[in-house]
Amino acid sequence: MESSLSADGLRFQNASSETRHDWSAFSGWIESESVIVLCLSNFKGAFLTLPTRAITGADVHQRLRALLIEHLGPALVTRGQVRSQQLHHKASA
Repeated sequence: MESSLSADGLRFQNASSETRHDWSAFSGWIESESVIVLCLSNFKGAFLTLPTRAITGADVHQRLRALLIEHLGPALVTRGQVRSQQLHHKASA
């Protein structure tokens, strides 16, 4: 499985299929030591995961974080630190 992020959104591809999501498909993101979780807007509780072990290099990780912040805002949770104002804002939107 290969995934890529761009100004247009997120793309997953394997030998038999390809899936694309525009940034508008996501309501936020969460980051831990081992995974980045993208929360889907249209489905309560649905999410996509990106294992951080699949991110090659610190520069790639920083570019990924920059894209996420640009299109989705700061992480709702970063390494265990909850941004309660963000969660409240997303829940009431």
